[in-house]
Amino acid sequence: MTFIAKDQSVQDGDPVHLISFVQGSLTWRYALVPFTVSALGETWVPSTISAGAVNQTPEMAKNILSMKFPRDHEFARTFLWSPPDQVTSVTMYRGHLGDPDNEYITTWKGRVANARADGDEITLECEHIFTSLRRPGLRARFQKSCRHALYGRGCNLDQETFAVAGTCTAVDG
Repeated sequence: MTFIAKDQSVQDGDPVHLISFVQGSLTWRYALVPFTVSALGETWVPSTISAGAVNQTPEMAKNILSMKFPRDHEFARTFLWSPPDQVTSVTMYRGHLGDPDNEYITTWKGRVANARADGDEITLECEHIFTSLRRPGLRARFQKSCRHALYGRGCNLDQETFAVAGTCTAVDG
């Protein structure tokens, strides 16, 4: 039975959500069910993460996904005292337990943007991957001479005009 068939079925569907956090070479995989799940060739450990609703809004800056962790959650605590130097990407998957095809679709992808502690829980605010497309990229560096490689594409200097003739008088070595 395909993912779509299980997803649309009233009695055969048994949905499970998986969340992957990747930070450089480190990866954390959590299943939002009370038992270990083997999916996508990996083992997903049970977690009590509470993920907010995935919304689609015209303004990407407002399209934030909040995830709540218990205060003692080892992964979430790393964001409180000294946030990591590397970007932490987040990928959410949705599939069905017992699906013989083991199909999981990506339902959300982004990165951890902010963390805060509220009482006995830690909230990670994640922004959608497309928010980075709205940001300006690297600006061109302008220097006294110009921003192009000397005599390269975009450089208007004529190499022959600045050539200096020379004669080799000795070779050593």
